[in-house]
Amino acid sequence: ALQTTDIDNLQLLPAGSPVLNPSELVGSGMTGAFLKRLTEMAEFVIVDAPSPASFADGAVLASIADATLLVLRAGQAPDGSLEAQVQARLQKA
Repeated sequence: ALQTTDIDNLQLLPAGSPVLNPSELVGSGMTGAFLKRLTEMAEFVIVDAPSPASFADGAVLASIADATLLVLRAGQAPDGSLEAQVQARLQKA
């Protein structure tokens, strides 16, 4: 269930229990329908997920999202990994 926060107009939906195959859960029609319902309730819906280039569930979420934002820690990403992730995302667009 959505939880209120100390920040005005910000609600949080915490992660549930881990599942064996998250890409199947995320790829189900229920997830898309749920995200659509959230977009009807809020101006912005932000989903924190693994990299679309590294994990199947991240790729599935990226495919149904309006936008994807990659966040990397400076000096921590292997050389070329950012470019590879951007290219992978552009090929799926």
